Amino acid sequence: MKLYINGEYKNSITFPGSFKMPNTTSNPFSLMGYDNDGRYVPNGIMYSYKSYNKKLSNYQIKQSYLYAKNRYFKKFKNIKNSTTIRINQHIVDPNKIVRRMVDNNGIELIRSNSHRYVGNTNDQGVMILKQLRDNDGTKYLDGTDAPIATLGNDVWMKLPQFWYKAEEYDTDVWDITFAYGTKPDNTFKEWDGKDLIGVYKAYISGSKMYSVSGVIPKGGYSVTSFDTMAKARGNGYSMLKWKYYCIMAFLFFCYYGTTNSNSICGIGDDWDNYNENGLCDSLGMTDTVKADDVPMNFWGLESWWGMKYEMIGNLRVNYLSWKVTEDDGTERTITNSVSQTST
Repeated sequence: MKLYINGEYKNSITFPGSFKMPNTTSNPFSLMGYDNDGRYVPNGIMYSYKSYNKKLSNYQIKQSYLYAKNRYFKKFKNIKNSTTIRINQHIVDPNKIVRRMVDNNGIELIRSNSHRYVGNTNDQGVMILKQLRDNDGTKYLDGTDAPIATLGNDVWMKLPQFWYKAEEYDTDVWDITFAYGTKPDNTFKEWDGKDLIGVYKAYISGSKMYSVSGVIPKGGYSVTSFDTMAKARGNGYSMLKWKYYCIMAFLFFCYYGTTNSNSICGIGDDWDNYNENGLCDSLGMTDTVKADDVPMNFWGLESWWGMKYEMIGNLRVNYLSWKVTEDDGTERTITNSVSQTST
């Protein structure tokens, strides 16, 4: 939000003390797209005093700013079971880039309805899921031991259905909203809750990929080989997709209010360590706290970062050009101003 006040632009204003918000029906400030000199004010909201050539007092400026802020965020505040964060990419400090603007319990509901499952495909090709305890990933809900280390079973993390929206507030400043339950309006996109994300690093057996505990994950294959071994499990299987990395990153930003994942869950395991999968099984869905040189756990996903190099099934990197192939087969290209390398 930009303000043009007393002949100059102001990005933010802070005032001490308490005050009373003006009645919007008789508010002396009018919403305008142009300032008093006829200059258009892009990417923001500008309030101008109706009596031209009159200097605004600090009290009037304060009322104008907060009235504009209230108008902007009213649409977010009225969204039931939602959380809105602002990501300001102009800020360098990772602990200050993210700011939670509105919290109607949305992110907590998404988190509490995310769970680990053991999955097994029956003879008809149907995946049968059985939920694990959130506080102990080695047991089913009834307390019995789960066969998480049995090859042929897979351990998955499943997000619930929810809705999300990204809105550019200003250049390189974005408001991200997550809503649980009911779709707020048609500007929101759906996460349908049908995707399963492998809890562990990939294990290869019989030229097929598994998410299983108690084994040492495999590396040293090309992207093409990994992709082939994932799809060899059957229809619907794939390597991790670009959208999974994106959605989990934004869920982290929203839940913790920072982009500094290392300071929260830890750096994770060293890339040259060969620890077996399952060292975080007892945690279940519980996040690690500053796990350095050992596997980390976030949202039920073990070693989601750290340890080995990552490969993404529907993403190909060619220097500064990233090509993403979406689920419907469409392709889009992302250009990056920072040099990237891939293996």
